Amino acid sequence: MNEKGLSIVEFIVAITVLLFAIISLVYAMGTARGFIEQHGMERRAVKLAEEKLEVLREIPFDHTDLTGSPSGILHPTNPPYYESVYYESLEWRRSWIVYDVDDEEDGLSPADDVTPDYKLILVSVTWIDFKTGKPAAPVRISTYRCP
Repeated sequence: MNEKGLSIVEFIVAITVLLFAIISLVYAMGTARGFIEQHGMERRAVKLAEEKLEVLREIPFDHTDLTGSPSGILHPTNPPYYESVYYESLEWRRSWIVYDVDDEEDGLSPADDVTPDYKLILVSVTWIDFKTGKPAAPVRISTYRCP
């Protein structure tokens, strides 16, 4: 027997497969858009962190704004310095910690006249995630500052 055309069952199966493919593509596009938005926010946070590091690098080594604490004393979740920054209509929280580091490898510790040998500066930036309403995972960058 030679049939021409589609039966109703074949038509329903074809439509179901087509709908499944379209729904999958739409979901993948939504997920990709979320990743792109997250990357954009992280890129902005890195820019804000780098700006703060540049400001801190310009401060003289022994200035009180770069007064650090011995490594390990301050807990990174409670930094001593923070500020709110408004950038692209959003509020960002930028914080930084300065650690005084006495390098034991120089062979002069603890009778070292130059304490600290260098400073470790950690800058962290976070923002409120629109989807969750909670602070996003912070972007952190660091640098060493020598006298």
